[in-house]
Amino acid sequence: MKLLISLLIVFIICELFGKSIKKHGIVWMVSLMMVSFIGMIMPASSPIWLQQIVTGFITRGTLATAMFIWVMYARILPKGTKVMANFMTLRAYLAIGAALMILFHNVFYVAYYIRRALSGNAISVYERLAGTCTVLMWVLLLPLTITSFMPVRRKMNPVRWKKLQRLSYIFYGLIYVHVCLLFSKQILSGHANYGFELAVYTAVFGFYLVERVALYLDMSKKALAGALLARIGEPVLAVLCACIILVPYISVIGHSGDVAVAELAENINNVESAAAGTNSGDVLGADREADDESFAKIVEDEAADSTSYKDGTYTGSGMGYNGPVEVEVTIEGSVITEVKVTASDEDDPYYTWVLKQIPDAIVEKGSADVDTVSGATTSSKALISAVKDALEKASE
Repeated sequence: MKLLISLLIVFIICELFGKSIKKHGIVWMVSLMMVSFIGMIMPASSPIWLQQIVTGFITRGTLATAMFIWVMYARILPKGTKVMANFMTLRAYLAIGAALMILFHNVFYVAYYIRRALSGNAISVYERLAGTCTVLMWVLLLPLTITSFMPVRRKMNPVRWKKLQRLSYIFYGLIYVHVCLLFSKQILSGHANYGFELAVYTAVFGFYLVERVALYLDMSKKALAGALLARIGEPVLAVLCACIILVPYISVIGHSGDVAVAELAENINNVESAAAGTNSGDVLGADREADDESFAKIVEDEAADSTSYKDGTYTGSGMGYNGPVEVEVTIEGSVITEVKVTASDEDDPYYTWVLKQIPDAIVEKGSADVDTVSGATTSSKALISAVKDALEKASE
């Protein structure tokens, strides 16, 4: 959803301020650099809503990606329209601005992963492959960005410049692969909601691929083949996106169903065991009523104990965005008095937001049944799950 919002933001900016951007290109680029830099150094004391906006759209590179997408789409927009004419003249400014923002995005995350590596935390295979994509993208992005500056372009042979710019197609493909790796990690970790996010990227990049190839075929005087590709490719793309959204949820439901079947089988075994115990109790005759009363009292006592916690400090763990989140929960007088995060690989902004709100909310409510933090749902659920894990130990 953030990608769609970012695409709309870039579209509005280009429509309203396109002429100013072309007239004051340096101001445009410097402004983007300043916004990106401020996003990197934003203090943790800033309002959470502001941190969420900056992180979601700037620090994570979503707005820069939207700029690259409009650079891509400028070529396949309806011919002869004002929108196409506007974006075709803004392509260089958007590409350079996006490259500058991506630079700060990469610096931010390289520093983050270096801190994780130095602290001994493992970096997943998906993250390593995504990092490899980043290196390859920069190998391509540097010459593409430098030659996008008009003074440099004017000094180059037009044919050579055009051949070099064709490398941008590989760059666009690597952006999508990079996103797929990061989102796939979350989907396989059980976060099915990332299927929708991946479907959005698949739809945007897939539609461009179909239309761009169809346009190439049309320019090569193979209009029939191009029209056929568009007619077949777009429905196939729609089905693919639907599968990307649905399959993670089906997998989660299937896993839950397996757990439910196992629990049902265990309950049946317990019932059968209880029935066998009852039959044996029939032999006791007069003692059966006394046994039933004793059993009822035991059940009542256990129910009473389950509603309170034993004093002490208990540890728990829950799976977050980048790995496990570990906590210590302190119980005094059967009441939760402190929730402390002892280990976490979560991204700093998300960890900060969650840490500011969730522990205090749990202590205040006396329960882990609290709301998640908007914009940090995965990290919130991880912390809440870890606290529940600790509370289960406190109630044993």
